[in-house]
Amino acid sequence: MLSQYTKRLSNYGIRNGALMVLDSTRMQVLAQVGSADFFNRDISGEIDGTAVKRSPGSTLKPFIYALALEQGLIHSET
Repeated sequence: MLSQYTKRLSNYGIRNGALMVLDSTRMQVLAQVGSADFFNRDISGEIDGTAVKRSPGSTLKPFIYALALEQGLIHSET
C-alpha cells in the first residue's frame, strides 16, 4: 500500500512515507512499515517514520488549514 501511495504521489514530490495499522479495540499494532524503501539513501530510508518524534504543530496543521479554508482566510490557490 505504501509503495503504491508514494508512486501515485511522486509527481507532488512525495517520495517516502510510513504506515501503521492499529486494532483500536485490542490496542495492538497489526502492521508497521517505517519507510517506503529501507535501502534508499536518497529518502533516508533507514529512518523509521513511525518512531520519529514529531512536533505538535505538524499534527495540528491539517486541522488549522481546514479551519482557515472553511473561514475563507485562505483558498486552495495559496
